[in-house]
Amino acid sequence: MKKILFIVGSLRKNGFNEQLAKKTEELIGENAQVEYLDWSKVPFFNQDLEANLPVEVQEVKDKVRESDALWIFTPEYNHQIPGPLKNLLDWLSRGAPSVLKDKKVTFSAAGGGSGGANVRDLMMLLLNQMMMDTMNMPNTGIQISMEGFKTGQLVIEGLPLNQLKRQVKAFLDYIA
Repeated sequence: MKKILFIVGSLRKNGFNEQLAKKTEELIGENAQVEYLDWSKVPFFNQDLEANLPVEVQEVKDKVRESDALWIFTPEYNHQIPGPLKNLLDWLSRGAPSVLKDKKVTFSAAGGGSGGANVRDLMMLLLNQMMMDTMNMPNTGIQISMEGFKTGQLVIEGLPLNQLKRQVKAFLDYIA
């Protein structure tokens, strides 16, 4: 059974992208093993630390290395990749060989009115630059409604749910 490591790009507890990840895990069901990466203690990237890699960085690198594939769930901050997520990816991309090189990956986003369209475009560029094996289509962008911003609850139904189901099926086929 394939092991998919979920990276939730927001450190917020029960944030929209964590809710999106949980829904994705539910849709994957018994078709793959899902694990969530705890990267909350990864320090800011500093090249001076690479010679004596912080244990928190080594632990996340090991988790990525042990997985068959990654699924990144990212918010969009000011139409960009969130700084903490970019920091994590920078750490993971370093070293020879990089734990990201040729790693199968896909991504989804929960964001405002565009459903994270800008960050999804940027993720495609970044992951390809990091020489990952990126399944870029389909990817899913979930719009957060005004009600969702008020309640903190992400509603995934209708067309967005169908898009997510298509992405799950396509990624399971991609990593098979």
